[in-house]
Amino acid sequence: MGVYFSELQGKPVQDRRGKKVGVFTDMVFSDGEKQAKISHIVFKDKKLDKLPMRYVDLVGKSIKLSILKKDLKPESLDQEDFTITKYIMDKQVVDIDGLKVVRVNDACLDRDGDDLVLHSVDIGTRGMMRRLGLTAAVFLRLFGRKARSNIQRLKSSLVPWEYVQPLHSNTSRLMLKVPKIRMNNLHPADIADLMEDLSSRERVVVLRSLKDEQAAETLGEAHPDVQESLLRDMRLERIIEILDKMRPEQAADLLKSIPEKRAKHLLRLMKKSRAAFVKEIMAYPEDSAGSFMQTDYIALPEKYTVTKTINLLRKVAPPPNKVYNLYVVDKARHLVGILSLRLLLISKPKTLVKDIMRKNAINVKVETSRDDVARLLIKYDLVIVPVVDDQQRLKGVVTAYEVLTEVSPKSWKLKIFFPTKGMGKVR
Repeated sequence: MGVYFSELQGKPVQDRRGKKVGVFTDMVFSDGEKQAKISHIVFKDKKLDKLPMRYVDLVGKSIKLSILKKDLKPESLDQEDFTITKYIMDKQVVDIDGLKVVRVNDACLDRDGDDLVLHSVDIGTRGMMRRLGLTAAVFLRLFGRKARSNIQRLKSSLVPWEYVQPLHSNTSRLMLKVPKIRMNNLHPADIADLMEDLSSRERVVVLRSLKDEQAAETLGEAHPDVQESLLRDMRLERIIEILDKMRPEQAADLLKSIPEKRAKHLLRLMKKSRAAFVKEIMAYPEDSAGSFMQTDYIALPEKYTVTKTINLLRKVAPPPNKVYNLYVVDKARHLVGILSLRLLLISKPKTLVKDIMRKNAINVKVETSRDDVARLLIKYDLVIVPVVDDQQRLKGVVTAYEVLTEVSPKSWKLKIFFPTKGMGKVR
């Protein structure tokens, strides 16, 4: 039968004949994949000592030992020992379902053969009440019978040890625990939100645990304060890896927020092609279309047929918001027209896109101000507009979202595809 750690604290530790040898205060554990094995109990007599679990017979209302007090050879508690009080209680857990950071209120212990193991942590309200000594009986005495229904609604949320992992690679700082199976399934925006509740060191370890693409999206989604702490605390090599994976406009926003000298240093270390793209975006005037445009869009050669275009879309598998319009360009990437998805689907397979596209498409220049872009979107009842340079070359797109919010968009999943000879990515 399981027992909670909080129920043991302060209990007497007795030898084989029932003689008190001290007061229970803590336990030493060793981490494991599915559970954490308890290796020692910690008790206080004149000082804090630990005793191996092989001398412990019973853990319950009191802790019974298998030896006599005179035969005890307790060990001094080592500073490097992993104790439940220091490394588990009150530490943070990322609640994936609730998308928030919560605290560990208690730890649940049980027998596994001859071993005593920690098999779960309690992040619920019941764990907090148990720890405070507020049992159901005490709660009823304090608040009366009307409180019974409230007691029944209190949650006891146990997170199995097999679903938690040390967040810190440095084992002397084991303290944030994260459910590991589902972290990589979270949207980067949700991970970025969670990071606001973590320490600087914990943010670094979370980002390090993510795949490169997801880490890049998460950094791009993060609050500026979180971005600043990550750039300050991450290894330089990891920063460059992530910058090279970030959307160019996200990387540009990030680098513009840090001191110019450091931004130039990071740009020198990035891949040359990616750095050139990012520099171009950074050079656009603040609040101009070029500075907040999306650089993810689908560009089609004008000689593409309907069938070839549909095959391209199947291969790229863009999210719905990326196929609102398709942009038709010539060999020099000049914008020559716009093709709607609806028109593409109802046209004959061998039709060339240049024959069904809308020519003389409304567009804005990279230097166009946010206010002017907003006026144009309202005037022509548009939700998205292409952005071109002085030579009418397609540079990006701006949606109503970018125009109507002060913060640039954060989550883009589609790469820029411009097929010339077969399939190819435009960087």
